[in-house]
Amino acid sequence: MVLVDIFALVTAVLSFLAVYGAAQRCLSGFITATCQLRTNPSTENPSGPITGTVTFSQRVTATCRRLGTLCMHVQVQGLPQNVDNHYGLHVHESADLRNGCESFGPHYNPLGSNHGGPTDSLDMRHMGDFGNLRLNSRGDVDVTLTDYLANLSGNNGIIRRGLVLHAMRDDLGLGGIPASLTTGNSGARLACCEILQT
Repeated sequence: MVLVDIFALVTAVLSFLAVYGAAQRCLSGFITATCQLRTNPSTENPSGPITGTVTFSQRVTATCRRLGTLCMHVQVQGLPQNVDNHYGLHVHESADLRNGCESFGPHYNPLGSNHGGPTDSLDMRHMGDFGNLRLNSRGDVDVTLTDYLANLSGNNGIIRRGLVLHAMRDDLGLGGIPASLTTGNSGARLACCEILQT
């Protein structure tokens, strides 16, 4: 009898903390996250190490339900030049770094869609298909992006998942080859990081 009462009390306390904790995280009306990009150890980069920071913010309710688009500020240094200086950026299923960026798995695709571009409808793109980054005149990336589909919180949230910067331009699913519909044919994984709530 006493054990049952203790179990019920512990369950009630944990439930309260789960709800109250979620509300506390979003009382400001925003949820934020960051990702510290680092060079993939299994990919050679002749121009040296790749470093960068991606900061995310999204307007939400006090209980972390989405109210607005996802905003991303992306800063990257050390990218090697490619044919047109465009680089695909995608969310992957995991952030498992045991084998560098290679162990991040495929693109995060909870809706089971083909790969596409950031402006495509939800049945024509993956959750984290963020399109391409482009080098600026200084040879680095400093850009702000928005995305209508991806969420930081909720069942399909991207927090604790991996973000990968690829070696080539993402063809946005329009390349006419099988890889276009899975990865955008965007090449090797140059750098990656785990998306962590701040």
